[in-house]
Amino acid sequence: MTRPSPAQRKHITIKRGIHMARTNKWSRVSILTALLNEVDNLIASNPQLGYPSTSSFVNEAVRRLLEKQEERINSNNARNAGNPNNRNRNRKTRKNP
Repeated sequence: MTRPSPAQRKHITIKRGIHMARTNKWSRVSILTALLNEVDNLIASNPQLGYPSTSSFVNEAVRRLLEKQEERINSNNARNAGNPNNRNRNRKTRKNP
């Protein structure tokens, strides 16, 4: 993915779905136009991916990223729980004059 130029860094608003038991709530988020264009091009040129809309792609991407971050956090917490040295890691030590 190429980095957008300053002229391309316009933000546009897309809808993002939050599926609830009986109703669908929608919120809006801003995304760089260049990034949205890449998503649109990907979806249009690869219908076999099965995304009917940009918002469905964005929903799944965000959901996957959240799951990945939660796994990373849980893994770090589990690894750090058994290590007593982690309690002292962030303490500043005084130097003797």
